Amino acid sequence: MIKIFKFRKNDLNPSLGKQIEFNQNVVSNFFGFSKDKVEIYITYKSLSPKDTFNNKKFKNYLKLSPSRGDYKVYSNSDETENIKDLFINILKLNETNNLDDYFALIKKDAINYDLYFLPKETSISSFLSSINNSVFEFDTTNDNTVINSNPNAYKPIIDQSLRGIILKTFKVILNKVNENDLLQLSQKKESRLDESNISVLSFPKYFNTDAIISYFNKPQNKEQLKSGGIQRYFDENLNLVNYPNSYLTNQWYDNDKNNTSLLNFNKFLSDLSEGFLKIIKEDNVFKLVSLSHEKTFEIQNNILGYNKIYFGPPGTGKSHAIKEELKKLGAKGDYYSRVTFHPDYDYHSFVGGYKPFTDTEDDDKIKYKFVPQVFIDFYIKAWSKLSEHYYLVIEEINRGNCAEIFGDIFQLLDRNPEYNIEPSTELRAYLEEYEKSNNVKLLFDGKLQMPNNLSILASMNTSDQSLYPMDSAFKRRWDWHYVPIDLKCTESNFTINIDDTHQYSWLEFLAKVNNKIYSVTKSEDKQIGNWFINASKSDNIISKELFINKVLYYLWNDVFKDEVFNPDNIFIERNTDGTKNRNISFNNFYNKDEQDRLLIHLLSDILNVQILKSADKEIVEYSQENQVVGEAAEPNGEEYKEKKSESEE
Repeated sequence: MIKIFKFRKNDLNPSLGKQIEFNQNVVSNFFGFSKDKVEIYITYKSLSPKDTFNNKKFKNYLKLSPSRGDYKVYSNSDETENIKDLFINILKLNETNNLDDYFALIKKDAINYDLYFLPKETSISSFLSSINNSVFEFDTTNDNTVINSNPNAYKPIIDQSLRGIILKTFKVILNKVNENDLLQLSQKKESRLDESNISVLSFPKYFNTDAIISYFNKPQNKEQLKSGGIQRYFDENLNLVNYPNSYLTNQWYDNDKNNTSLLNFNKFLSDLSEGFLKIIKEDNVFKLVSLSHEKTFEIQNNILGYNKIYFGPPGTGKSHAIKEELKKLGAKGDYYSRVTFHPDYDYHSFVGGYKPFTDTEDDDKIKYKFVPQVFIDFYIKAWSKLSEHYYLVIEEINRGNCAEIFGDIFQLLDRNPEYNIEPSTELRAYLEEYEKSNNVKLLFDGKLQMPNNLSILASMNTSDQSLYPMDSAFKRRWDWHYVPIDLKCTESNFTINIDDTHQYSWLEFLAKVNNKIYSVTKSEDKQIGNWFINASKSDNIISKELFINKVLYYLWNDVFKDEVFNPDNIFIERNTDGTKNRNISFNNFYNKDEQDRLLIHLLSDILNVQILKSADKEIVEYSQENQVVGEAAEPNGEEYKEKKSESEE
């Protein structure tokens, strides 16, 4: 049997007081432990054959925690490494980056197990195939990632009444989560039941101040749980460890007005099950379902699609960062496609529309038919092969009018089955015909639904953000990943060559000119990235012609042209005493009689970039201590370290 676990904070917390835990339900149904103390051996199996730690075995000492029924992994008495050492010291996992990842345990016998680390983007079906295991389904009555070899193992819990399904679901919750984790969400308070004072637990994040669980000193019957002649609580004792005589409210409503509504309960359920469980209503029957089985589609893998925009100043390597992510994720050529947005790109270019064609079978008459474009192509591919992860890459996303290009399908970016959208008449007809011809489901109750195995990655130059501003509703549907300027990138340590005696460090020039850009614009958006020019194919030399035509043109046209009276304008020729001599026009750099002099004046005198000496040409990085744009960080605060980027021009 295989079991897949999602990492918890304690699993990746290096503190000795924070142990890896396996709850009682896992112990009973997977491990089968019966003793208070056990010793098991776990062998790390890597999905990469080159991993030097592949097949390394770890001894693990587990001890029962009587108050909670959990087994915790403690340090070995002989100080040998256990699986927590594997996670933290060998695989270098941490709470910041890996809480969305998983690990799989395969039971070999009572004391021997194999362990696989599974990053969140791992296709579970591909993983099972790689270890020659059978197909699987998720079992919602256990932990949300139990894998059974029986493909019919999943059976949704059903009930004719909302109250009945909520009681059954609450019992599932108690089996799935640690009681203390549940109680951390609650608040104690005093209330009344008829003439009696009672103690209750509320969950204000979800149900406001309503009493959800009442607890007593002794067991209660139906009559004791009534108020005003109406039974207010289920008479089934929840038997919480901390509150032995505890009862769940039965006041639940199928609307969005009451505090104890199904809507609010599903929010509560989603948080506790990590988004995996939900109660739905079909044909007047309530069902507790795994979201992988909701409606008529099934997710046969663990792929989680996402939308991400890589943004930053021009030349920071956003396109390369996307390419590296696709490489890291193992994206194959047939499973991703790139498009570039531009001002003439529209909905029909992205989604599809009617186009004329010559019908050779009908006297060459001109007719019209729906022709799908890249989004619908990948929408169909993803639904047709759920075991694979598909990627749509959009370059220069803000150079196109996103509101016009995405149209109504932008709501699919929510990735929420509750927000499916109605397709246009022609698109619906096309998809219905495709469904019939290819035996694949593309419409759900007649609507479009984003495939979970289709991700969209995009790049955006911050210097172009005013071309077509994105509205807040569109932006909030994306994850944002900042790609910073890296002045310590040794691979972009190019040399600007003016003549035989005047050569300058590209990285030092960037540091100095970006300070000027920030001083003038009060923004980092128009600063220049270290890969604005990629001279790696020209012996790391930036010729003066390239420097003028690409770098100075950008600085003149996009930054300084309208800053005639700004003292930080770099296009000002100054006298030796620093006073202004004249404004420099971009055309002046094409005057052969003064070209070299103006370039040297701009670099040496105005920006104070040092002339490289022979020994200086071995310099591999430039200090950023006084640089306005420091070591930029991603939203999660971790320093972004991109080792190699490409020019975005």
